Amino acid sequence: MQKMLKEVAKKLRPTEKEMLYLKKVEQDIVKKLRKVVAKDVEIKLCGSIAKKTALKKNRDLDLFLLFPHKYSTEQVKKKGIEWAKKAMKGHKWELNYAQHPYLKVMLKDIKVDIVPSSKWSNEKRMKTAVDRSQLHTVWVNNKINDKMQIGRAH
Repeated sequence: MQKMLKEVAKKLRPTEKEMLYLKKVEQDIVKKLRKVVAKDVEIKLCGSIAKKTALKKNRDLDLFLLFPHKYSTEQVKKKGIEWAKKAMKGHKWELNYAQHPYLKVMLKDIKVDIVPSSKWSNEKRMKTAVDRSQLHTVWVNNKINDKMQIGRAH
C-alpha cells in the first residue's frame, strides 16, 4: 500500500523543475508589481502553490495585493486593478470578477490572478469574501503536514 501511495504521489506532485519555474515567474511578476504598487501594500502568494497542494502541470499563480485598512474597499478595487494593469502592460489580460474585480493575466503557459484585497489577520473583520483567501492560506499551512503536501517538489 505504501509503495502504491508513493507512486500516486509521484504522478500528482509537480517536479522540482516545475516548481522552480513557477517560483521564477512569481518573482518576475512581483518585481513588476513592486515598481507600481504603493510601498504599504503587501504582495502575497496565495492559492495552491502557496499551500503546497498544487497538482502537476497546475500552471496558475494567485498573487494578492494586500492593502492596509486605511484604504477603503473602493480604493482597494480601483487602485489594485490600475496597478495590476500597469505592471502587466504588454501581456494578455482580462478583467474577471469574484465579489470584486481581479486581473487574470496569461503569461506563456501560466495563468496569473492578481487580486486586490484588504489585509486581515482576523476573519471577523473582513470586508469582502475575497479577503478570506489570505487567511485560508495561513490556516492550511498551519494544519497540513508533509505527507499531505501534494504540491511540493520531491
